Amino acid sequence: MHLYWTGLVADLWRAGHRSSEWLLREAADGAIFAAGHAESGNDIPVLLSTTKAERVDGGYRYTGQKSFGSLTPVWSYPGVHGIDTSDPDAPRIVHGFLPRDTPGYTIRETWDTLGMRATYLDRIAQHWTDGVDHGAAGVVRIIGAKHHAVESSWRVVDRALDVAGGFGIFRRGPFEQLFRDARLGRIHPTNDVLTHRAGREVDARHQPGRDAAPG
Repeated sequence: MHLYWTGLVADLWRAGHRSSEWLLREAADGAIFAAGHAESGNDIPVLLSTTKAERVDGGYRYTGQKSFGSLTPVWSYPGVHGIDTSDPDAPRIVHGFLPRDTPGYTIRETWDTLGMRATYLDRIAQHWTDGVDHGAAGVVRIIGAKHHAVESSWRVVDRALDVAGGFGIFRRGPFEQLFRDARLGRIHPTNDVLTHRAGREVDARHQPGRDAAPG
């Protein structure tokens, strides 16, 4: 999940958008592109931001604080975003990449969160890569697969801890880490509420006379 920039740009490249080909070339040479979207106080990641983006000579200056930087020790570039409010009537989100040798940023060694790992469901991921058109239901398939995987992982890990007994709480065994990974999955976007809301909205579009629930 923390390497999603490379996958995103690969999808764009396959669709014919080559403006970010430099990123793929850098990644092929060993560069690591980390996620720099998470922010405290921002409940709509990527689409909104608590970080300020100001245009300066040669690019943008970002002022804010990012969180969940699990690749911080090794990244070559974090992909960050901020909001440009220079035109109050048309604020916009600006994405950019921060080379590691850029001056003016601080890394705080405060990582103390639950762990997380990526999980891929082969068929859904392959459909996305191949550009299979599911219409409006495409996004619901993706977040629905994530929701199903997370909910299933809770049940599996809980049962595994029952079987393992006391040994399961020790870090030298595998269950403690699996337990932490599963727990974090529920709050990673999209959560349960947003997943079901998206499903209702798509369902309403396919049933004339029905409106999507407002919240």
